[in-house]
Amino acid sequence: MDALEWSDWLMATMGSYGAPALGIALFLGALGIPLPSTLLVLAAGAFAQQGLLNGGQTLAAGWAGVVLGDSLSYGAGRVIGGKLQGRRMQQAQQAFQRYGGWLVYLSRWLLTPVALPVSLLAGSSGYRFGRFLREDVLGELTWLLLYGGVGYGLGSQWEAAGQWLSASGQWLAILAALLLGLALLAHLRLQRRQPALAPAAAAITATAARPAPHNRALLPARRAAAAGL
Repeated sequence: MDALEWSDWLMATMGSYGAPALGIALFLGALGIPLPSTLLVLAAGAFAQQGLLNGGQTLAAGWAGVVLGDSLSYGAGRVIGGKLQGRRMQQAQQAFQRYGGWLVYLSRWLLTPVALPVSLLAGSSGYRFGRFLREDVLGELTWLLLYGGVGYGLGSQWEAAGQWLSASGQWLAILAALLLGLALLAHLRLQRRQPALAPAAAAITATAARPAPHNRALLPARRAAAAGL
């Protein structure tokens, strides 16, 4: 079964079994199984517009499935993180602690090709699960409403958008990897500059905190002027 036949089978399954089929598919996709998740969301919106699916139930099932899959991926990263050591890993973890919220949110709906690596990195870096879940829930809701809304608006013409999405998927993956790499590179360069600037900053702080010494050379003149008065 090639990719096209696989996608057609998934569409037919979703049309036959409704919202639960979408939820299961998005759950598996969040775990890293190569499924056309965004295309399924697009189709689900179109099917809801045509009355083949219940819009509210489909949204709830898809949302629950993908968030559950993301949470399990986070848990896998937490298990893996305890076994990974090294300076590079520590630097990546520090970067995630600083920018993790935006990384999680944007990778859910805009930079979707790096969603799984971001979930694994969140877990391995010790990023708090409560914060991860908050950004994940908001990001996945944005994704579902955005692409589901496009499919709903296009209705029976959704396949044209699906073809464009399939054609641009590779370029989107390259762009996502490039942006993530640039963000990590910028953080690493900042970390390298900080140790070099630390001694100068410490000297400036010490100088500012030191009290000004009394000018002893002026004391005799001041005393003479006071005696003349």
